[in-house]
Amino acid sequence: MTGSGENTVETHPAEPPWYLGPYFILTITLLLCTIAFPLGSRLIGTNVMQVMITALLIASMYAVVERKWLIRTLLLVIFPIILSNWLVDPNESHPYLNWLTALATDTFLVTVLVVVFADIVMSKRVTADLIFGSVAVYLLFGVVVALIFHLMNSVDPGSVIATVGDAETVAERRDEFSELLYFSFVTLTSVGYGDLTPLESPARSVAMLEGIIGQLYIAILVAKLVGVYTAQSLTETGR
Repeated sequence: MTGSGENTVETHPAEPPWYLGPYFILTITLLLCTIAFPLGSRLIGTNVMQVMITALLIASMYAVVERKWLIRTLLLVIFPIILSNWLVDPNESHPYLNWLTALATDTFLVTVLVVVFADIVMSKRVTADLIFGSVAVYLLFGVVVALIFHLMNSVDPGSVIATVGDAETVAERRDEFSELLYFSFVTLTSVGYGDLTPLESPARSVAMLEGIIGQLYIAILVAKLVGVYTAQSLTETGR
């Protein structure tokens, strides 16, 4: 028996290994998709986009698997999105179905992005997987904006134009989404090579907003999480 005055030690539930964390898996999936997609689209063709979207949807589902209410909702839409991405040829004349699929995919990923971001902001204890979650939010935001540019270019093919290369409008290129994914991350990181340019006002507004959010996110949230995690680790080890 222990006395009532005995000090109690706060314990935390056991955490899975960092390499099994849902945010780590989402981060790795995002990295593999964004890095391998441009090369794969050149070597294999447009089917790489379907593989990328399917992998991102499944990894995103796993990232929020503990939220039962959200999983039930996402399960209702994930299968129609995957089927539409695989069965409908984006090069055929199905503009409204393509727009609906792109909008549903973006809404799905935005929902996951918001949930993961809220988990990061409201968490009182920083873990390694939570830091991976902050990286996943940054990468997922780049993919989401690329899908927005893709939707804009589908509605108005001159929204983003190429200033270098044979095809003036990105929509004329065989690997259009690869170009727009590249453009999104170049904008997000404020690299700005200048080979792709937003021409229409909506595309320019999205590009400016993406660049601003990208810089503020890194400066404020990621740096804060890394600092808190380092201090927390030193406290727990008694150094």
